[in-house]
Amino acid sequence: MGLGSPTRSRAEQSSGEPELIRRHPELFHVAEAEAWPAIRRLGLLSTSALLDRFGVNGPRREELEAAPRPDSVRLRHSSLGEVWIRDNKPLRPEILATCLDGVSVAEWMRLLNARVFFWLDQDRARRLACTPARSGTGDTTSSCSTRAA
Repeated sequence: MGLGSPTRSRAEQSSGEPELIRRHPELFHVAEAEAWPAIRRLGLLSTSALLDRFGVNGPRREELEAAPRPDSVRLRHSSLGEVWIRDNKPLRPEILATCLDGVSVAEWMRLLNARVFFWLDQDRARRLACTPARSGTGDTTSSCSTRAA
């Protein structure tokens, strides 16, 4: 089944429940402990959405959105408060450039920063939180149900 395809899998047809929900009743998100108060206050937003809400434009936005961030970045706003945008240390531009076809590193980073990522399995989310690059960040994992409330 292709992305955006209107066809349903046999499992979906027989159970009436989308395959993602049937196979993965929970999704998991990893964030730094300092980020959770803002996530509760503003919602779980992509980096691009946070930059929009916080009015970050020009060269500063380009720096945060179009290139890998070696460190987490704090943004402050007079009425929205403080948020943290996490680093993306594992991404190395020189390696990305050799893997991407038809898209620049900056375009790829903008695509990534326009999204929020979830893990399908809690063990994989925990492994991310425990990688050497993430040690000492206070990463925590939260879950959400894929079923409607």
